Amino acid sequence: MSEIVKYTTTDGLELELTPKKVIEELVSAKDRPAMTDRNVAMIMARCAALRMNPLAGDCHIGVFKGRPTIMPSIDYYQRVAAMQEGYDGMESGVIASYGDADMRKFDGCVLPKGWTLVGGWATAYDKGRSHPVHVEVALEEYDQDNTMWDAKPATMIRKVAKAQALRELYPGCFKGTYVAEEMPAEDPRAVSYYVPEPEIPSFDEDSLVDDDSSDDTIASEVVPDFE
Repeated sequence: MSEIVKYTTTDGLELELTPKKVIEELVSAKDRPAMTDRNVAMIMARCAALRMNPLAGDCHIGVFKGRPTIMPSIDYYQRVAAMQEGYDGMESGVIASYGDADMRKFDGCVLPKGWTLVGGWATAYDKGRSHPVHVEVALEEYDQDNTMWDAKPATMIRKVAKAQALRELYPGCFKGTYVAEEMPAEDPRAVSYYVPEPEIPSFDEDSLVDDDSSDDTIASEVVPDFE
């Protein structure tokens, strides 16, 4: 398979994707055994349809249950939303409780001492809509119990809320996509494939020649309208 896919990304770059580039630069070693020609072709087509720049971190590419999976980053969501004519910004933060007191919303990710994080919220605005999109999400539904969620739970749950608000505000742009923070713990990044260890050739020391003159050089669904 040697097809080349060319398109202009949402950040204005002319990008060329080839199967070789996808497999070697964008897919982790544990996912490569599942990268069939069909899966690679689907990944390239999906990136082109959404005008993603995977080389710049617009998405994470993996394989889940034998199917190629592309998860956009929250930065991609925010950039595409900002390109929409009516987009009027977004507010977001976290939800926390203090003892038996009622829950309270906080802007951003900083909580006062003693408060317990319980979720995240986001409100997205478009000038052409009479009402904004407001989303609240529960931490217990999305906590993946990994290093990132353990270290930055407020940041992660806030990303989930922001992604859901933008997807609801602009379903034509983001329908059928989910950011990595929304995926379950067994998302494509956690799927393990057996990757055999490379064979290391053995050498006969007597056959090695010390040559001082040797050269030292080491050789989707709906396609969004971005206009």
